[in-house]
Amino acid sequence: MTSRFLTGFYCGLFSGLLPLYLAECPPKNLRGSVGTLNQLSIVIGILVVNILGLPDLLGTSDRWPILVGLSIVPALAHLALIIFPESPKYLYMKKNNPVEAEKALLNFHNHDRLLVDQELEELKDEKSILAHNPHATWSDFWTQTRLRKPLFVALIIQISQQLSGINAVIFYSTDIFVKAGLDGDWPIYGTIILGAVQILMTFVCMVIVDRAGRRILLLSGMIGMCISSFMLALTRIFSEKIEWLNYMTVLSAVFYIIFFSIGPDF
Repeated sequence: MTSRFLTGFYCGLFSGLLPLYLAECPPKNLRGSVGTLNQLSIVIGILVVNILGLPDLLGTSDRWPILVGLSIVPALAHLALIIFPESPKYLYMKKNNPVEAEKALLNFHNHDRLLVDQELEELKDEKSILAHNPHATWSDFWTQTRLRKPLFVALIIQISQQLSGINAVIFYSTDIFVKAGLDGDWPIYGTIILGAVQILMTFVCMVIVDRAGRRILLLSGMIGMCISSFMLALTRIFSEKIEWLNYMTVLSAVFYIIFFSIGPDF
């Protein structure tokens, strides 16, 4: 229980800190693509676990502790963060240390002087703007219109992601495929295919996110998920009467993962 608590605690910690670090360190034109690396590493991890969890590998009653123990590998990999510098934005904005911020930018941008100077100028302008604006408190988010709208947008996006039903589709995908009529180990292979599709679409989004824009990807993903989840529910309800709907169940699950990957997943 202690191990599960500590694992969950640090997973939650990294889920918030890592995207923030990735958003603050790369050049402005690459922040969208680099920001997707966090989600890419997550979906790769899910696929690796699904593969290693096959009965022919580590998915047995006597070998599952080995699978759980392998989590030490990514945990040790995080120790590499020791050699990375602090976020330049954090050093400049919070620590008021332009010298160290410049060193960090030179490290991240391969000593590209022009790019570093541009980033420093942006940080300087941002800090100047913040200095002329009053410091906002938590209560201001509810009382001031200029803060209430961004808060509302952020809450809606997070709530829509958490209530989208993605966990139900991923966690119960094997059962869904069993009830859809897949025999033998094919339900497990179907779950692995869903993981592979999610990785593929994450790569696609890495390429197009800075070109297409976040808003259009989010809206198209949410609309596609609504349609796919509706079709998934209908196919399960009427599959006993119409046998070919079992095939539509599998397709609906795949398209659901595709639309989730290009929308709320980011």
